[in-house]
Amino acid sequence: MKELTRFPNQILQIGDHLHWNIYSLFEQLKTGLIAAKKEDVEISSIGIDTWGVDFALIAEDGSVLGAPYAYRDPQTIGIPEKYFELFP
Repeated sequence: MKELTRFPNQILQIGDHLHWNIYSLFEQLKTGLIAAKKEDVEISSIGIDTWGVDFALIAEDGSVLGAPYAYRDPQTIGIPEKYFELFP
C-alpha cells in the first residue's frame, strides 16, 4: 500500500449554510487515480476514509440533487441531544 495523494475536504459557505465541496472531492479522486497510473500501480480497490455522517441525494440519472450539508452546519446544533431523547 502506498499513499499517492492527500487533499483537504473543503467546506463551502453558501448563504447561511455549510456544504461539502463534493465536486472538489471528485476532482481530487480523479487526480489520485491519475497519480496511480503514472506510478504504474495496479488498482484492485479504492479506500475512502470518512466519518460517514453526511450524505448526498442522487437522482435516478446519477446527478446530485444538491450540495450536501456538512455536519458542522448550524442547522445541526442541538440535533444529537434531540435524537438521544427519542432513542436513548
